[in-house]
Amino acid sequence: MRPWYRDKHRPPPGYSYRLITPFSKEWGYGATVVKWLIGVNVGIWVVMVLTGIFGWLSVETFWYRQFASSPDMVFHKNYYWQLVTSMFMHDGGSILHVALNMYFLWMFGTRLERDFGSKMFLYFYLVCGIVGSLLSLGARALLGDWYIPSVGASSAVFGLIVAYGFFYANETVILLFLWRVKAWKVITGLVALETIFLIFQLFNVNVEGAVGVDHWAHLGGAAASAIWMLILRKKKLFRIADSPMHSSTFFIAKGKPVSNSTVGSEGKLFRVIVHPKQTDKPEHPEGTDNEPPPDWFKL
Repeated sequence: MRPWYRDKHRPPPGYSYRLITPFSKEWGYGATVVKWLIGVNVGIWVVMVLTGIFGWLSVETFWYRQFASSPDMVFHKNYYWQLVTSMFMHDGGSILHVALNMYFLWMFGTRLERDFGSKMFLYFYLVCGIVGSLLSLGARALLGDWYIPSVGASSAVFGLIVAYGFFYANETVILLFLWRVKAWKVITGLVALETIFLIFQLFNVNVEGAVGVDHWAHLGGAAASAIWMLILRKKKLFRIADSPMHSSTFFIAKGKPVSNSTVGSEGKLFRVIVHPKQTDKPEHPEGTDNEPPPDWFKL
């Protein structure tokens, strides 16, 4: 599920907020692709580390050379598969790299997969990752950085973060399980920070977080996601719901309005538009402590 509380302006009497963590029994319901992506990424990282420790396959001369993305290998040697394979690899010398990417993939990806549908979610994830890789390769080639490989799911993950900002800008998320922050502040803050770090990197300013990070890929994935979301908005495939209790955005996939709902003490009427295959599903299927997930949502 996702690490945030259901954000209500006027919670009912006796309502207790609940924090969903990766260890909660509800984690992953309706997000099969997210679970597989996390498993594949972590599995590949473990294999990379173990083969390097035992000396079977070198991380630098085998894994990075064959599967990480570098302008030299892609443009000169036509290793085009690196545009995809680099998305499933992480720094073999740092568990923090893979852990943070998987945390954000779980945090923002589970709900987006339920909104998009698994197949479209996978397409979206791959497109953001590939566009990020292409922008990174092109920028590094122009700057003369031909040989340093780049790895990580960050470009695709940044795409998910930006998409979440479009859909659920006013949701309250608990960042790193510590801070309650509106989703739009998280998204704009991360994109702004990446832009600042990229500027530092271009001017060779040695700042922690700016050196040794592929900010081009991050911003490329974010840009691809923003363009995708703007196309959806132009085609009116999603809109913001008018609700005093739940100010968020609902996704539409070739659907029509399916129900009217009165929410809040003011009795404002708003139309909730959901995916056609999810017309009978509540928006928060993970439930609360006193309201477990419905039977149809159990694995």
